[in-house]
Amino acid sequence: MSHHTVTRVERIKLFLWDYYFGNSAWTNSVRIIGGPLVIGSGMRLYSGSTRFALGYGGFCLIYGTYYLLKPAIIILTRPVLFQTTEFDLHMDAESLTMQESGVKVTVRFDSFKSVRRQSKYYAVKLPEKMTIHFKKSHLTEQEKDILNQHLTA
Repeated sequence: MSHHTVTRVERIKLFLWDYYFGNSAWTNSVRIIGGPLVIGSGMRLYSGSTRFALGYGGFCLIYGTYYLLKPAIIILTRPVLFQTTEFDLHMDAESLTMQESGVKVTVRFDSFKSVRRQSKYYAVKLPEKMTIHFKKSHLTEQEKDILNQHLTA
């Protein structure tokens, strides 16, 4: 069993990394360049002389700004997602058990949507859009081997 502490700053960094680089190449590209492209299109349309161009250009400026700032908005409006957490972790060949503040949860590996290895951590995605991050530096070699056997993406 290993003990993990993930600070608020680390959780924010992990969220931003997963938001921009943790999906398919298409989704990552849209998230990185989508906001600026929509803003640029909106500025070009907004300078037009027709009523449609003015209205649609204004909409594009507002939506592009929202899309560009969306990660910051999520961080600011959902602070409970980014609280410092401490938990104990135990893994065997079939399941993963986490214990936090006296609450013990066991999840079978076959119920995970994906298990990914990144440079400094493992990201385990649950079906309901929740991702659990485990820092490699806090895992034992046995735990790393178990996670490596279950890598999906």
